[in-house]
Amino acid sequence: MPSTVSVIIPCYRQARFLEDCIHSLRAQTYPHWEAVIVDDGSPDDTSLAGARAVALDNRVKFIQRSNGGPSAARNAGLRASKGAYIQFLDADDRLKPDKLFRHAGQLDSDPTLDLVYGNAWYYEDAEPEKLIRQGFGSDPHEDWIAAAAAQPVAPLLQLVQQNTMPICSPVFRRSLLDRAGFMDESMRALEDWEFWIRCANTGARIAFDAAPEAECLIRLHASSASQDRAFMLGAELAMRVSCMRFLLDKRARRLMLARIGRHLGGQETAERLATLRQLKKSARGIEERAALWTACTFGPGTGLHDFAKPVIGRLPWHFRALAAG
Repeated sequence: MPSTVSVIIPCYRQARFLEDCIHSLRAQTYPHWEAVIVDDGSPDDTSLAGARAVALDNRVKFIQRSNGGPSAARNAGLRASKGAYIQFLDADDRLKPDKLFRHAGQLDSDPTLDLVYGNAWYYEDAEPEKLIRQGFGSDPHEDWIAAAAAQPVAPLLQLVQQNTMPICSPVFRRSLLDRAGFMDESMRALEDWEFWIRCANTGARIAFDAAPEAECLIRLHASSASQDRAFMLGAELAMRVSCMRFLLDKRARRLMLARIGRHLGGQETAERLATLRQLKKSARGIEERAALWTACTFGPGTGLHDFAKPVIGRLPWHFRALAAG
């Protein structure tokens, strides 16, 4: 019997996009899917748009809850779903017609594979036919997802460096939730990135599907949280600090500390010290504690940074990155 793909769709202030989103599901060449739309206490017409979607297709479910953020909404959708495979899809995004067919087929044919993801296109809401490869970088045509996938780097180390999987790119086995857990409901941004890192941290086998048919289409518009650059930088630091609680691989921890160091340089001294106190709780071994002490003592804004530059220059690379920001 074909495996069902559960498509989890949180919706908050995005009722105007929901029809396009559901249309992309109904156009799938793989018919064995169910969609769970989660109205996350949205003040717009999400309830009406959800009711229309349910009336059009009996594979669509609609649930409502008080506002709790995207992680809580996705978790509610996960609990209400039954499929063996999971596809996250934001209400303002779409999937190409063969995406579920390709990814469900790959998971069916390889029981050792835990997650498969495809490439993504971005487009401005006002120009849906003008596709670009990234919406936030300097070069809109840089194929960053495929370029990252081509690197001979373990998925965990790659994900620590950057989020290589937009939220709607992967399809993964429900059984992966038993190992990685559900989404962290305390996070209001980059919760998907933290979740993918947790999946890779369990040793999940992850594969990239480069086929154009396996791509997703991500809408850019003014109400997207990802458009607020300062907010996203703060969210990234919080996400990275949170990951230090569970990362097991020593190389991943060193790399994560170095990335955290770059963010610390942009913080005021009081904020930096608060971050470092939080990190201290998850520090493992003398090496990590020494790196945190170095950042606390000699980091930018402490007054000792310029004086200590010669010393910092002789420290191991991960100490140096953390201290220098």
